[in-house]
Amino acid sequence: MKEAYFPTIRSAGYLAYLDAFAIEPDPDTNSAPHLLSFVGPPEVAEAIMARLIMAKHAYVHHPLFEGSIRYARYNNCSYGKRFRSASNNMLHVVAVSEEVISGEVLIERTPKGLRRLVHQALETETNFPIHDLWLDWFIRLLVDNERLIPLRTSPGLYGYRLDGIRAFQETAFVALKDALRNGVIENPASQVTKEAA
Repeated sequence: MKEAYFPTIRSAGYLAYLDAFAIEPDPDTNSAPHLLSFVGPPEVAEAIMARLIMAKHAYVHHPLFEGSIRYARYNNCSYGKRFRSASNNMLHVVAVSEEVISGEVLIERTPKGLRRLVHQALETETNFPIHDLWLDWFIRLLVDNERLIPLRTSPGLYGYRLDGIRAFQETAFVALKDALRNGVIENPASQVTKEAA
């Protein structure tokens, strides 16, 4: 019989069960986490969180990611939300980075929800409107130009980090005009004409 496998997070001999994460994709950056959700005895969960806040390393063992993580910019304990379970006296820690709080990192439970968050962020970060017909093309453009960085996430989570979209908006606007001119993406006006006919 095969042993049950539980994803874990450990640091300095403390071990807790990991149920969700969103982590930077580059392993050379010590894979800074933007979201961690883990459960363990209160003293263990608190010790792991304290070590992360002090920018100490923790080790994640998960089928989709295995390696060292470290909160490089997790400076304030108030960003971590703690939920105490009545049964078994376990502590559930949900910690998010400052980048999630500020909107530089977008995390959602569905691709559709993430698409909506990206659309809202782009409307804020650019000086021109982005029609829903153009959004998927625009997301590909930003990902290809490393302005929208996909995060490594556990199942059921999806995420991007925004990286210099305002500085890229002039280039993006030129690419958008070219794509419209060349018929790569649809002009919303032509859709209205089709519906009227």
